[in-house]
Amino acid sequence: MASQRTAKFYRIPHLPHPASGHIGSIRIGREKTFSILRHEEWRFLLTWPNADAFPSWLNWAPLFHAIRTFLDALGKPGLDEKSQNFQAIQLREALDQATPALARAGRIRQLHATRNLRGAELIESLLADLETILP
Repeated sequence: MASQRTAKFYRIPHLPHPASGHIGSIRIGREKTFSILRHEEWRFLLTWPNADAFPSWLNWAPLFHAIRTFLDALGKPGLDEKSQNFQAIQLREALDQATPALARAGRIRQLHATRNLRGAELIESLLADLETILP
């Protein structure tokens, strides 16, 4: 009985639902079923001549986390005044922190910078990688 009152408390029946007109839904009991309303507008997806041209799905949250990690490391005050070896140490730590997120985002294979690189070589490689990991 209490759950019925709670359901009524959260239910606001008079608000209009925004709709694109492309997807329809119908509720039967507790189940909601969705369907495409305008089949003719989406038919091109079935007959697309070059399936490789479709955009690929990307897990953006871990990618943003990794980029933010690098930006935080690069944005440390006074870092550009330090030696290249010191800069490389900071970037190597950021690389260690960002590697799991890049793996979750499916972008680890695009990364050429590794922990084994030193000094200017690591800096150049990592900056080049940052340009390529974004689609």
